[in-house]
Amino acid sequence: MVDYRHALIIILIMGLVTLATRIVPVLIFGRGEKVPDYIMYLGRTVPYTAMGLLIVYCLRDISFTSAPHAIPEIIAMAVVIGSYLWKRNSIFSVVVGTVIYMFLVQAVFEESFFEEIDTAAEDISVVESDTDSDDLTQKCLKGYADYLADHKDLWQSETVYELDFINDDDVPDLIFGGTDGAHASNIFILTYLDGNYDEVVCCGSIGAYNATCYYPKLGIILSTDMGMGYETEYYSELSADSEYGYKTLCHMYSYYEEDYEGEPSEIKFFIGEGEDKEVMQEEYDECVKELVGDTEHKLFYTYENENGYEYLTQEALDNLFGE
Repeated sequence: MVDYRHALIIILIMGLVTLATRIVPVLIFGRGEKVPDYIMYLGRTVPYTAMGLLIVYCLRDISFTSAPHAIPEIIAMAVVIGSYLWKRNSIFSVVVGTVIYMFLVQAVFEESFFEEIDTAAEDISVVESDTDSDDLTQKCLKGYADYLADHKDLWQSETVYELDFINDDDVPDLIFGGTDGAHASNIFILTYLDGNYDEVVCCGSIGAYNATCYYPKLGIILSTDMGMGYETEYYSELSADSEYGYKTLCHMYSYYEEDYEGEPSEIKFFIGEGEDKEVMQEEYDECVKELVGDTEHKLFYTYENENGYEYLTQEALDNLFGE
């Protein structure tokens, strides 16, 4: 609701200030005395300064990077300047410039017009981005193929593979492993890390019993194992700085006295690699939560290719894994 009392007070104050600026000079210099030179100087220069301030005020919010890219303002200013040079009439120039500006913003440079232009520009940008992304993907897949061609000892037996986004970039990573039963699984991940798409990083071997898990787009691997009365769990991240392409962030050991039945007799939790920093379960759980949040892990299980993965062959390398 409008506060009329407050509005009236504002109007009265503005009126008094405006009246005062007219009366005060008359009271001071209206007695026939000579007006000081500096006052005369201000009288000649202040109007131009005021006009400059008005121009800055009117143009303060224009943007050259967003629609309509200051085009109406530039045209209107050109009309004002040109009409003044032509007619030498300030009122004529102001009126013509204002009419032209309002016509431009209301009829020519409508918001919908520039929305269509911006949408078209975004579509072009998306197409260019997709093209760049496809080129990078093809380059990286060829990098995997060249790496495997030079390291055939990693996949000469019955080996299967899958392409998935394991780390947080937009290039698919290659995970592969043998299908013959073995406790020490030969599962590997080929990837690119730290934005370096010129060097393939081989992570592995990882997992056990032909299986390992990973968290898509997080670059986190979960490996579990059982044997000799122990059950282990390792959370690791892909790392170009590690000899095996990954480093352990936290892990736990569970010890069973008899055939993994019932509750474990002892559980130990550790942060980092090795067993230097043993922690309570609450701190371990908090570490895991920070690493993976609510993201579900994916299982890569290769034994006898029960999940129907593609086989890693020379033909697959030549075809860049079917991509």
